[in-house]
Amino acid sequence: MILPIGKTVLQEPLPRQPCMNRSSFTLLELMLVVVIMGIMVAVAIPSFSGLFAETRLKTATGSLASTINFAGRLAVTERLRCRVNCDLEEGRYWLSVEKDPVGSPETYSELESSLGRVRLLPQGIKIKQMCTPRGVSEEGEDYISASPNGKMERGFLYLTNEKGEIYTILISKTFSRVKTFDYEYQP
Repeated sequence: MILPIGKTVLQEPLPRQPCMNRSSFTLLELMLVVVIMGIMVAVAIPSFSGLFAETRLKTATGSLASTINFAGRLAVTERLRCRVNCDLEEGRYWLSVEKDPVGSPETYSELESSLGRVRLLPQGIKIKQMCTPRGVSEEGEDYISASPNGKMERGFLYLTNEKGEIYTILISKTFSRVKTFDYEYQP
C-alpha cells in the first residue's frame, strides 16, 4: 500500500497453505491419462493402415494410367507401335517399342531409357484383371498396344489391394484417352 506522503507500508506475507490444497496431479491420475491415451492410439491404428492401403492403390493406378498415356504419346511422336506390358502374377509393368516395323514387324524390345524401366506395383497391390481385344487375363502377361496414328487398343484393367478395394483404368480407342475410376467400372 502506498501512503500519500510517498512511503510504502509492508504487508505481512500470506500464511502458507497446506499441501493438500495445491493444484497438482497425483501419480494415479497421470497413469490413468496414459492408459486412456494408449487405448485411443490402439483404436486409431487400424484406421490409419486402411488409409495407407487405399493411398497405395490410388497411387499405383495413377502411375500405370500415366504410363499408358505416355505410351500413346510416344507412339505418335516416334512413329512406332508401343506397348505397355503387364505381368499380372509378378505385379510389374514396362514399356516396349517396335524396333523395326518394316524389317521385322511385331518385334518389340524394352524402351532404352529410364522411362522404359520395369516398374513394380506397391506391396499389397495387384492387377486383378486385364481386358483387351485378345480377351480377359487374370494371370500371366498381357499388353495394351498404341499405334502411330494415335489409336490405342480399347480395354480396361482392374487393380485391387489387400482390403478388396478396386480401381479401374479404362482405355478408350481414339486419341489414347485413359480414365481412372475409384470403383469397379463396368464398360
